[in-house]
Amino acid sequence: MWLKSRAAFPPLLAPLRGTAFVTRTRLVCTLDHFHSIREHPLLAPALRLGRCVNALRSLSTAVVPTRVIPEEERVRQQQNILLHLGATLYETLLVLDDLGPDLGQLESARTHLVSLRRDSELREFRDRILAPIRNTVAFHFDSDVLPRSFADLQFAVVVWSSVDESARSSTYFELADHALIPATFTDGDYPDFMSNYARYLNDTIVHTGYVCRAIEAVLTEVATVLGFHSESSAPPSDGAA
Repeated sequence: MWLKSRAAFPPLLAPLRGTAFVTRTRLVCTLDHFHSIREHPLLAPALRLGRCVNALRSLSTAVVPTRVIPEEERVRQQQNILLHLGATLYETLLVLDDLGPDLGQLESARTHLVSLRRDSELREFRDRILAPIRNTVAFHFDSDVLPRSFADLQFAVVVWSSVDESARSSTYFELADHALIPATFTDGDYPDFMSNYARYLNDTIVHTGYVCRAIEAVLTEVATVLGFHSESSAPPSDGAA
């Protein structure tokens, strides 16, 4: 069957041809040293925050297409990235609330994380936008909202799906998103979601960058406390294999 044919799919995890080699700085320690710090009270909280940043950065990067895409595919990508990025940002803020006492000894936490907690704009955005995205939309694929949703549809033509025949991954089931996403918001909140998702996405990306930079400052200090040290990988010299 074509669904299971490996030949139908490119090796998505293989390095891209022509990828530029850039200098990367790593914070490292020996395995013996790591075993000596495994029980350090900062290690587990820091690893939780590292997972949060990795998820947020991955989703933020996915906003930018790697190729020219049709308008319908762009809409699909941005709407759904907003839902998953917004939900992940909301979860990250919950983790930060949970870990506050564990990180209070760090100067970076007292500076950056306290600033996050005191940011009224971020708090309002979390409660008004991120909470309903996380709690009622992003990870919910329910059909009980369809009667109300169908009554609200306003299209001259109802589009079931569209696809760029040269790229199967471009398939967009338009009716599914239009029928299920807006109506899933609790009590019909944000009926303008589909027409204003670009603004919500931009705001989410801005807040995500702010939160990631704060966490990264904390994680850098944790690495120092735990005894990690810096090393750089330089680009290969001309003529190198």
